[in-house]
Amino acid sequence: RYAAYLLQPTGPPLGVDLGAARPLDTLVLSWRSWLLDRTSPTDGAVQNLARELHKRLLAPLGNRLGAKHLLIAPDGQLNALPFAALVKGNGRYLLAGHTLTYLASGRELPRLGQKAPPPKSAPLVVGGPDFARAKPGSMIASQPSPVLVAAEGDVPERAGAEGMRSGDNPRSPDLAGFTVRPLPGAAVEAKTVANLLGNARLLTGPLATENALKAARSPVLLHLATHGFFLADKSAPPSELGGEEPLLRSGVALAGFNARTSGTEDGVLTALEAQSLELDGTRLVVLSACDTGAGPVLGGEGVQGLRRSLALAGAQSQVLALWPVGDRTTARLMEQFYRGLGLGLGRSEALRRAQLGVAGMAGLGHPYWWAAFAPSGDWRPVTFSTRSP
Repeated sequence: RYAAYLLQPTGPPLGVDLGAARPLDTLVLSWRSWLLDRTSPTDGAVQNLARELHKRLLAPLGNRLGAKHLLIAPDGQLNALPFAALVKGNGRYLLAGHTLTYLASGRELPRLGQKAPPPKSAPLVVGGPDFARAKPGSMIASQPSPVLVAAEGDVPERAGAEGMRSGDNPRSPDLAGFTVRPLPGAAVEAKTVANLLGNARLLTGPLATENALKAARSPVLLHLATHGFFLADKSAPPSELGGEEPLLRSGVALAGFNARTSGTEDGVLTALEAQSLELDGTRLVVLSACDTGAGPVLGGEGVQGLRRSLALAGAQSQVLALWPVGDRTTARLMEQFYRGLGLGLGRSEALRRAQLGVAGMAGLGHPYWWAAFAPSGDWRPVTFSTRSP
């Protein structure tokens, strides 16, 4: 069953039973299938299912959702739900009246109240990698990648070039033969973001390597504009943990990805490897990529993917995508997002206004175009100085 627990600024928590999980999960999956069809009419199943989900998930809390800012800690299949695109009884999207921030759990709030360590380097913007080749260089990671160790007597299946490799570049064997296409809009986006920031280090084309990313030391901001991937594990039900480490099944593609060679790395940054990035002091990580927020959904565990890995690596806040997005439309959204941050808006509020701005553009009103990105972690305003606030 699902239940909603509302913690208000004052007074006791409110708990409401939302009913059996299976029909709600089915409704969520059905709605997502319509959302991902950008040709579907917004006044049809897209809006009707969004209205029904709001009725079942949020309406039972009554008028207690009067606050503009909602902090949402979803569970189960609700991790895959873009709450921003839910439709209220008055026909308006939830995002129109509320700023939304996602949390892994309520336990994040005490951590956000603590003083964060200072960043160690300027903003790093990586975008539009050359997936065919990577420029050799001396940017070698100083910390080893995670190594998966088989239990005594076990032999990792298909170990070698497309399996565990020699232990320093673990990835799912299902990535064998997996290639990605160039993203011209991602390079434009990266350059635009770097120009807006003014003091950023920009890496594009063959310079956008896995080595360079792993060598970064707590940049105040990390922006990645590239392909993300999530490979569904067909060997196990979506609600259960299969035999393979799920963090090997999601990640991002960097320079040399298609050739699986990028200096001493392979151009495949898995979610497992992302846990070892040095992000203590990093104020914000933006992954402007397809499926970066996706991962196997485990009851009580949230999304096992890049969102969790980046938080474990030390990132204060993140903006990730819940489904594949168009690179040129994303470039528009990101430009508005960073302009909002520059004006002093909070991280979640800046994204909200950028999403509403894109939704108001001709031909982009379908939630497919604007509802994919989800903010998590610290929602407050941020500056991108390397000095401690």
